[in-house]
Amino acid sequence: MTFHVLAINWGEGENTTGFGYRWNIITADRATADILYHVLDENKEPMQGRKIGYMGRPNPQLWTFSSDPELKYAIQALDEGKANVQNREHAQSLRGNVFIQWLGGNESDRSMRQIVPPNNLVDYVHEGVYFIRSKHRPEQYWSFHKDMIIPSSTYRSRFRIKVQSTSKSGQVVVDTDTVKLYVLTTDDRGEREIRLDHSRRLVMAEGQSELTFPFEKLRTGKFHNRTWPNSQDETYVVAKDNDFQGGDVWELLN
Repeated sequence: MTFHVLAINWGEGENTTGFGYRWNIITADRATADILYHVLDENKEPMQGRKIGYMGRPNPQLWTFSSDPELKYAIQALDEGKANVQNREHAQSLRGNVFIQWLGGNESDRSMRQIVPPNNLVDYVHEGVYFIRSKHRPEQYWSFHKDMIIPSSTYRSRFRIKVQSTSKSGQVVVDTDTVKLYVLTTDDRGEREIRLDHSRRLVMAEGQSELTFPFEKLRTGKFHNRTWPNSQDETYVVAKDNDFQGGDVWELLN
């Protein structure tokens, strides 16, 4: 299934050519669209002499920008593998997977229907705060209990996600970003980093092993629920190696 983004030239910045022009950006999936935005935001001049300028993102399927038609040329260059970008892995993932189509201007065709369907997609950003829920058992959320992270159908906690390689608040998080998780406690201890104990359970204790992982691992089976018979049959969230795919699929919610 393809993923569509409506991009509107809102004319902020030095170049307001094409103000109000609308573009349909088509990618292979949501993850590819997130990487595309990250690359465009990080590389303001992916083609020499053609600067994109301002980029905004009200939500994952609505972007604003300036400097039309630089956006079109940049996406075409990324699709063809000819753009100059900092992260070659990102460039390779976009090659052959991103396309752009002009939808006209605000005044050119008032009867034109928007191609982007309405939805409630959550935007994943550095320092964003989210609930973590099982995709297959949506009644089950991560919650902290006795300094441990447990799956719960009664309680839920909020978690902050931080990308290790950036200090830019609000930067879009992509699958390959290495991230850390922090739980927002309801007591006077405030925000606490999630770490691993000797059994690889998720805990909030100093001196335990650091927990970092590629963002995509939340939904590819790294984390799963495990019950300890010798601890009153309590169930905890456990982190396996990054190659492990036998765990649950988790999603972030606002």
